[in-house]
Amino acid sequence: MKSYGKESAGLSGKENTGISAWAIRRPVSTIAITSVVIVIGILFAGRLPVDLLPLIDFPHIRVVVNYPGVTPEVIEEQVTRPLERNLSATENLREIHGRASEGRSYIEMYFDFGTDIDIALQDASRQLERARTELPDGIDPPRIMKMDPSQSPIFELAISSPVRSPVEVREWVDQRLMPQLSSIPGVGTIDLGGGKIREIDVVVDPERLRLYQLSIEEVSSILEGRNIDQSVGNITSYEYDIMARTETRYRSYRDVASTLIPVRQSGRTVQLSDIADVTDSHREQRLFAYLNGEESVQISIMKQPQANTAEVIGNIRERLSELQESGYITPDFSIEVIRDDSFFIKSSLESVSTAAILGGILAMLVILLFLGSIGRSLIIALMIPIAIIATFILMTTVGLTLNIMSLGGIALGIGLLIDNAIVMIENIYRHQKELGKEPLAASQDGSKEVLSAVVAGTMTNLAAVLPFLFITGLAALLFRELIFTIAFAIIASLLAAVTLVPSLMAMFKLTGRKNLSDSWIFRKFNNGFNRIRNGYNSVLIYSLHRKWLLIITSLIFLAGSIWLIRGMGAEFLPSVDDGRITFRYTLPLGTSIEPTNEVAEIIRETIDSMPYVDTQYMTVGGYFRGGQISVRGGMIDGVAQLVPHSERRGYNAEEWVTEFGRKMREHGLPFVQQRVRGPRIEGLQTSLVDADIAVGIVGEDLGRIDELARLALGRIQDIYGIGSIQIGRDERVPQMLVKVDEDRASRFGLTSAGVAAYLHGAVEGFVPTRYVEGGFEYDIRVRYSRDVTGTVETLRQVPVANPAGQYVPLGSIVSFEETTGPAHIERFNQIRVVWINTTVNLNQASVGEVGVRIREALRDFEMPDGYSMVYAGEQQAIEESGRSLQLAIALAIFFVFVVMAVQYEKIFSPLVIISSLPFALIGVAAALWVTGLPLSASVLLGIVFLTGIVVNNAILLVEFAENYLQSGDKSIEDAISEAAKVRFRPIIMTTLTTIFGMLPLAIGIGEGYEILQPLAVTVIGGLIAGTVLTLMILPGMYILLNSLFTLLKYGK
Repeated sequence: MKSYGKESAGLSGKENTGISAWAIRRPVSTIAITSVVIVIGILFAGRLPVDLLPLIDFPHIRVVVNYPGVTPEVIEEQVTRPLERNLSATENLREIHGRASEGRSYIEMYFDFGTDIDIALQDASRQLERARTELPDGIDPPRIMKMDPSQSPIFELAISSPVRSPVEVREWVDQRLMPQLSSIPGVGTIDLGGGKIREIDVVVDPERLRLYQLSIEEVSSILEGRNIDQSVGNITSYEYDIMARTETRYRSYRDVASTLIPVRQSGRTVQLSDIADVTDSHREQRLFAYLNGEESVQISIMKQPQANTAEVIGNIRERLSELQESGYITPDFSIEVIRDDSFFIKSSLESVSTAAILGGILAMLVILLFLGSIGRSLIIALMIPIAIIATFILMTTVGLTLNIMSLGGIALGIGLLIDNAIVMIENIYRHQKELGKEPLAASQDGSKEVLSAVVAGTMTNLAAVLPFLFITGLAALLFRELIFTIAFAIIASLLAAVTLVPSLMAMFKLTGRKNLSDSWIFRKFNNGFNRIRNGYNSVLIYSLHRKWLLIITSLIFLAGSIWLIRGMGAEFLPSVDDGRITFRYTLPLGTSIEPTNEVAEIIRETIDSMPYVDTQYMTVGGYFRGGQISVRGGMIDGVAQLVPHSERRGYNAEEWVTEFGRKMREHGLPFVQQRVRGPRIEGLQTSLVDADIAVGIVGEDLGRIDELARLALGRIQDIYGIGSIQIGRDERVPQMLVKVDEDRASRFGLTSAGVAAYLHGAVEGFVPTRYVEGGFEYDIRVRYSRDVTGTVETLRQVPVANPAGQYVPLGSIVSFEETTGPAHIERFNQIRVVWINTTVNLNQASVGEVGVRIREALRDFEMPDGYSMVYAGEQQAIEESGRSLQLAIALAIFFVFVVMAVQYEKIFSPLVIISSLPFALIGVAAALWVTGLPLSASVLLGIVFLTGIVVNNAILLVEFAENYLQSGDKSIEDAISEAAKVRFRPIIMTTLTTIFGMLPLAIGIGEGYEILQPLAVTVIGGLIAGTVLTLMILPGMYILLNSLFTLLKYGK
């Protein structure tokens, strides 16, 4: 420190200018400022929201219109088409999908990514108002809403009790548990499914009604008028003024049974129990929920949009524990968690964090091995936590979240964070050891010498990611936080490298004492490395005399690599194996609940026979997923949750899907539709069509497009790699057409509307009023018994009363005809469409490979005039992300070139440096081929990163060669050779630290590594090839291009 003080006093003039010189002169201030950054960063880190993926505004708007009791054909004509005509005028609309179902019309509007969805919602609302004038009377008010797939349930429970009835379980969950969960901060919508919903069931006897000359409508009207508490005003006198009200509400179901019903003409009354069976029962159940074979009630919990997923789920679990400990949740309730997104989020973040820590340790071991000094290694090691903590400050400031992408950006950038420090500290050490300078002078001169190269290298890294601010698309939005995080960390590492590193190095003085570098391990390593460097120098001199041969050979390898990459499969993003397997099976038309339950039991037993199953949950008779309930006869929908991937001994979910599909086929069950799908990234929507690959047949004739779709299905259903394939919404619902004989009906004083209303009440029942108990309301349903309405034969005998009180059998005025009709009519951009939906078995092929095979199989498929074929699904997202990321690569190369041109104020050096970029593709192709990874957005992003990383080595090489040339005492061959010799060690160091920093992610440790693994593999492969070829080819290209520029400048 004494030496430091003397040198400090002796430095003045130009040598003291610059940020590094300031930091060297003011070490205390530098360390103090660094400590402030560390403290603030730690405070800010605790405020970062935690989620699996970045928050993305999906450009999706839905419009829903209900028109009860109307067939899909009528819905399409009267509701869907007018909505489409008007809503299609919304600005920036990309696609419009329509669906007409019984009693309901859906319009799905999809916009370009980057569209302000709030402005789009306002515009769509205006268009919807215009459309309302064209809609029929009798519709419910249209609803319009933003759709966000990330707002799917984050936490789901299945609740059952061995001692309580399904009605009691459902009632307890609805009335007691849900209010407790709703009050938790961050909890949004809560939906219930399964169980039996309590209601007072009034099953009237049609023969007794006829005997007393009553109708089911009259009974309903009497119940409505009887069950009322109403204010009658204030009774005022000289002595008091009080409010009065009637009190005739039902207090129990027995009160309902004792309701007096006036009998026509006779003037007397009968009790309701004389003409009906009144029971405290439940609504007719058509959708059943089972957890591991036990009937249960399902709770699906969504979070509020800006809430922290992990924190919300933690609060839910804490509240459940409190309720169980206090006895609020009694021991007879069995509560099973069937979905917990926080587990996978935490596991994924822990895995990425572990990869970052391991990467940092490996990088530091490389540094220690090269430097042989614990002190200098610790200085470099400080750069990692300082840069990461400073990054947390910037992340909090701009509103980023801590997710697998942002944390992955830090993990990927571990090696990059210390590159600048390595270059700085290695050059200062060279000045100190080889040139014999004192610490202060060595720090001053060494930092000044490489400052330009360090800044240029950092600027090229930032320039490479700059295109993500200009391109749009799902991939760009998804990776933007990763890009920002790396950019923030690199900026922080640059500031630390040019201030803290020189300041700390100025305090270290070489001594004569032995240190690690004198031990036999380090001596062996240094001797070996020096031999490698000397060998490299010999090879370099040899290659410079045969530079054309080396360049041509490399170009041949590059062409082969491009050919290899073009032939690889493709996917949008790798699937993330969270062990969640979804399945849906549909039995033939009209299958009742009993045989459907029998098939469900076979499925349940088959799942039980499969390995690594944690829980299985299924609904029978429809589905309840994502808060949406749909009742469909013959449908079995469910989820099998496997144990975490780390507990499966390498057994992945796609293998499970293949084996399960094989076992199900062995049963030979008569499914008309079946789909089993492995894990996909939750909360990520790549298309409005829920399929990996969707082929749409578009035209107006519904029968014709259905026929063409089935012909196309026959061509592609046996393609290798297809997991399941089916006609989308290939559901034809059985219908009973009731045709009223208007002539006979009019003779009895009945109308078609009156007969329809009577039938509706008889079959579905009337709900004229509600029964209140304990502050909760329950429907009172008046209906006929299923023994009366269950078959056509019994329905024919039901007596129908006309206004005069006369009764005729229903069969005398109506006829019954059994038929089928489409359950849905789908439309794409205002034209009818039938989709062929395909899921891909990722254990056999990638989505891109199967997509190419499907297109090839349908290439010569003949379409009639007026009909066409369209493609959608994830395949569409692959093509779009490929186009946008290829543009990003081109822009990255351009921006890197511009940054270097500005830095050097000439074209020659940047041109030489940029020429090293394409050869990195050789390593990328080799790495992907060896690991078997397909092309994806992650791979293309890795190539973008390489654009900024690979040129850093070339910058160091070219800049030193330029400095030697400017000194005037070396030829161009000697200058580039000397530069390569001097910079060989730091180039290898920075390359190895970057590679080892990314190695844990490339290997894939723990959960959730799948998205980032291809990116790490791409960068490692490209960096190895890029470094080797930079050291071997770039010197020759430098000489050739220098000769060319000299020739152009001075002529022959």
